[in-house]
Amino acid sequence: MCGIAGIVAPQGVRSELVVAMANAIRHRGPDDEGYTLLTADNQLVGCKGGDTHQALSGLPAIEEMESTRCVLAHRRLSILDLSVAGHQPLLSADGKHALVYNGEIYNYEVLRGLLQEKGHHFTSKCDTEVVLHALTEWGEDAVIRFRGMWAFAWLNLENQTLLLSRDRFGIKPLYYTDYGGKFSFASEIKALLAAGLLPRVIKRNRLFEYLALGAMYEPYEEPYASLKAVAPGTHVKVGLADLQTVIEPYYNLEHEVELCARNPGTAADFGAWLEESVRLHMGADVEVGTCLSGGLDSSAIVAASAKIPELNSMRAFTAVFPGYTEDEGRYARMVCDSFPVVQSVEVLPTAEGLLADLDQMIYHQDLPIGSTSVFAQWEVMKQAGKSGVKVLLDGQGADEVLGGYLQFAGLRLLGLLKRGRFKTFRREYAWLRNRLTPKMLKTIGRAAYYHLPENMQRRIRRQQRVGSHLIAPAWRKQWNMAEPDRGGRDFTAHSLRSMRYGLYELLRYEDRNSMAFGIESRVPFLDHHLVARSIALPEEEKMFEGWTKYPVRHYLNGKVPDAVTWRTDKKGFVTPQMQWKELLAPHIQGYLGQCDFPAELNADYFRQLAARPVQSPAHLSEFWRAYSVLRWMEANDLAVGD
Repeated sequence: MCGIAGIVAPQGVRSELVVAMANAIRHRGPDDEGYTLLTADNQLVGCKGGDTHQALSGLPAIEEMESTRCVLAHRRLSILDLSVAGHQPLLSADGKHALVYNGEIYNYEVLRGLLQEKGHHFTSKCDTEVVLHALTEWGEDAVIRFRGMWAFAWLNLENQTLLLSRDRFGIKPLYYTDYGGKFSFASEIKALLAAGLLPRVIKRNRLFEYLALGAMYEPYEEPYASLKAVAPGTHVKVGLADLQTVIEPYYNLEHEVELCARNPGTAADFGAWLEESVRLHMGADVEVGTCLSGGLDSSAIVAASAKIPELNSMRAFTAVFPGYTEDEGRYARMVCDSFPVVQSVEVLPTAEGLLADLDQMIYHQDLPIGSTSVFAQWEVMKQAGKSGVKVLLDGQGADEVLGGYLQFAGLRLLGLLKRGRFKTFRREYAWLRNRLTPKMLKTIGRAAYYHLPENMQRRIRRQQRVGSHLIAPAWRKQWNMAEPDRGGRDFTAHSLRSMRYGLYELLRYEDRNSMAFGIESRVPFLDHHLVARSIALPEEEKMFEGWTKYPVRHYLNGKVPDAVTWRTDKKGFVTPQMQWKELLAPHIQGYLGQCDFPAELNADYFRQLAARPVQSPAHLSEFWRAYSVLRWMEANDLAVGD
């Protein structure tokens, strides 16, 4: 895992700009630093920086180079082939191609074998070299063969283009802008800000959407003016001479699900899919650990990891909250006790720790955070980093592909009613009401909402939305609120929308929290084969006799205690944020008393919200969302514009 950045400027660009970018993302790659310049006579020249591997000390220093029309930067976190052979940017033998790459291609050894059969020669054991050779052999379509996560920039002098590519689900980040007559890209927004390549202005509508809804209308529409994210499963190609961009999607999940649905599997098949994915995700030349909440998903990853014969030991990191009613520590300990090769490491996030680290965490996130659950994950990553673990597995994606959220239960029952399967409906309703929630009628009603006419949906959303009060009254009257259509009308459609919307934000939290401490986070549930097969499973295979995510439960049965496998309480990554708010109230109110509120925010309402006891989970979420927006805007010196 690494950090990448670069600039294309036909009129020339100063080297100090890209150095500023690389320095801003040093945390993503503390092990090595490298640059490649494109000279006026169309030659690629490698350069060194302050952290470049000592074996490359003979390279010219980047600071000594004159203006160039294209420059690539790379910060390396060494995971595979820890030698200098993994240095980037990587240049092709003929000098016509350069690559900066962030990610892991888990099937790189298979691809290397195919390329060797075609006459390619390799000098390292890195997947980076395989990626570059694959691109020169198969072109842009090479990514279709990749099994993994990535964000890369490929400089191709043969056709005078720069190609940006992002993995199918957006696990790895990649941003770009054409501000100031240049085309600039980076792994994180802060790199563009540090070099002055992005104005410190956020779009008013995007700010209002986040305050009112807790989400952006379009997940890839970034709040900063002039900034775009490379969408998951997409290429962005830019011409070196004219900076003209072409956006080309290369992956369609809905199509892949349709193909898998022609011959769907069963819940019993899921375990083999997961074990294959976990085995691939375990490949590394450094220690691999895992996050373990005590929930089904992370427990399944631990169980699958423990089956790998070569595994001698594995550390599992768990956030615990002693005395808190929602603490899942006891479940995590049960899982660890089930596998002798797994050692438990418990982390205790506190309100005091949140106060001390909040600004640093928001800095690394680049954007506001929606709840203090992000801080619990931050503390887990911090402890793993201190422990020397450089790779962590995590369970993101399982709820989206297997229907783990409450909404899916309502869609399941509503679908049975629509198909006239009334006997099955009565049976499933009773099971779900007993095992999931006693408020199943309300859950069905929420599912039915997505079958209402759009004007009725809009009216209901406006009545139930609490966050709009955070917007100053004068601006609220002017704002034409458009809300994201994040729900699906059936089980499969809801999975596809969940992959596009909610998961996107969770992956940002995952990436930034892990990379802040020099850790590569891997998500086995998001192997693209497993995703398509899982979404294509029939509903009754995913929700069976009232048991949600039944394929995971089926896999865990007999491997861990029943108290874990057959849990009926569905928790997120829960923290005692209500108690934390009360403990931190004096500091928060002191901060708000001296805070310079933007004119777009309703300062009086927010101060009242901060001062009064929390009345509902919605208001608690509203509070933390607004508080993080204020800290984010202040830390980045942001203005609001159209």
